Amino acid sequence: MALFIPRDAGFLSVLNWYVSVRCLNDKVYPFVHREVLELVNKRCNHFCYYDTNVENSWFLFFEPTDYTHKTIDLQTVLRHARDNRYTQGWEGRKELMFFPIADRFRKTNQEQFQKWRNELNALFRRNIRYSVLVTETIAKKERAFTHVANVPNMRSFVGVHYRNPSHCKEQGIVHFRDYFERIDAILEKHPSQRIFLATDTELGVAVFKTRYGSRLIYDTDVHRTSVDDFLDWCFARSSHETDGEGLVGGKGYDAHAKLAQNHDNELGKDMGVEVLVDAELLSRCSHFVHTISNMTIAVSYLNPDVILIPVKEDCVSECPDKSAKQPVSKTETTSELSAYQDMVDSLAPTRGGLQFQTDEITELRIR
Repeated sequence: MALFIPRDAGFLSVLNWYVSVRCLNDKVYPFVHREVLELVNKRCNHFCYYDTNVENSWFLFFEPTDYTHKTIDLQTVLRHARDNRYTQGWEGRKELMFFPIADRFRKTNQEQFQKWRNELNALFRRNIRYSVLVTETIAKKERAFTHVANVPNMRSFVGVHYRNPSHCKEQGIVHFRDYFERIDAILEKHPSQRIFLATDTELGVAVFKTRYGSRLIYDTDVHRTSVDDFLDWCFARSSHETDGEGLVGGKGYDAHAKLAQNHDNELGKDMGVEVLVDAELLSRCSHFVHTISNMTIAVSYLNPDVILIPVKEDCVSECPDKSAKQPVSKTETTSELSAYQDMVDSLAPTRGGLQFQTDEITELRIR
């Protein structure tokens, strides 16, 4: 059995990396505790989804694994962490770990990408179960949204994920008009559809509400950054460099980064539930309008039937292969994977033997 300890990253990034390891190993035991996270990661700039009063916060969001008869305690995990006997997922499926690779996969081999979605969905539903809290919150929110919109289910919605603009390092430059173009084209073909918006910024709520009025449904009871937070980010960029993680002058301006850096564990559990609810409900919509992100990867396998609508097909994140353009050949995709392997080798903790076969992208092997 392998011990899984999250990287310092967003919730869905960690979940996707966990799923990527589960593709290779049936028995992986996840453990989330702030003391362990700080020991392993040396910082907490992004991952905030825990309650310091709970020994293993992973089980706030997911049911315990069923292949161990004994709960692993904090002291045991700390000993393993000090001895480097754990995984964070670096040896996992790279198309689950780095969303530009998944996006290239989608563009170059639609048939294989759909098979990938189907098989990952089967693995997730078979082996990973939401906690009672998450399951009940999903059901409660779905009932509320469908009731307000007077529709039978979430299939009556076009799902939209609007990310905080501070993620431009990852998703490239995306404007509201790019979203509107995609959404309006769907509504023209399906005029009875409503819009379900998931966003962590009040800026997104204000703009989409102005555009779509009563057709728009969104959760009013979640944590979002304010418009002033957005302005703070804009002003900070004028005088500080943005690093590869999207931090400006070493500071994060999206919701989870602000919470992590404030060391406020009171909201961590709530925000984790909110992320999972958003992902699950977006996956139940008829269409999903998105940029490239860990949310997109998660939604793609949570429901392999939801129609994925990229906001911009030519949107390129700041990744090792920034010059790749459509159409992308298999050779170019393999080259990009090799570039990512170089990055993985430079970032991954040294625990020996983590190999990445660049042709793995063409076939998913799930045990």
